[in-house]
Amino acid sequence: YVVFDTVVDGYFPVMAALDEAIDAVEDAAFTSWTGSDVASALPLKRRLLFMRRVLAPMRDLANSLLRTDLELIPASTRVYFQDVYDHTLRLLEQVDLNRDILTSALDAHLAQTSNHLNLVMKTLTSLSAILMTLALIAGVYGMNFRYMPELGWRYGYFAALGAMVAIAIALAAYFRKIRWL
Repeated sequence: YVVFDTVVDGYFPVMAALDEAIDAVEDAAFTSWTGSDVASALPLKRRLLFMRRVLAPMRDLANSLLRTDLELIPASTRVYFQDVYDHTLRLLEQVDLNRDILTSALDAHLAQTSNHLNLVMKTLTSLSAILMTLALIAGVYGMNFRYMPELGWRYGYFAALGAMVAIAIALAAYFRKIRWL
């Protein structure tokens, strides 16, 4: 019992250190989270998975020592093994809770990254729509046809530039109105 209890109780300081690190990651997830913070969350998840792999068999062992009638373990000692079993259950519940917290923090980071990417894509889409429209006008008036009606105008060049500026301003105003620019 003493060896088993010492091994299980030795995981409490480890879990306390992991709790502090996970709290820091969780706090960073809901403020400004950078790529380095994400990198620190992944080893924590790996350590929690390792702890789960170690503690689950200990829980099963403590449970089997409680449930079976072994002659090696007197009935008066079963209370102590119940304490070890309770400790392993508490540690496993804490591992599962911390894994859920880390998963939620990573999901929050992915949502923030996705939202930021959506804003960038909206801005780039609006700018490309404006520039494509201007390129269309420049492409039409850049054709080498002899009989285009606008080519004979004295102010045709300025009219084309004015139309390009007016369309660019109108599109920019529209995209600003829908909050894409």
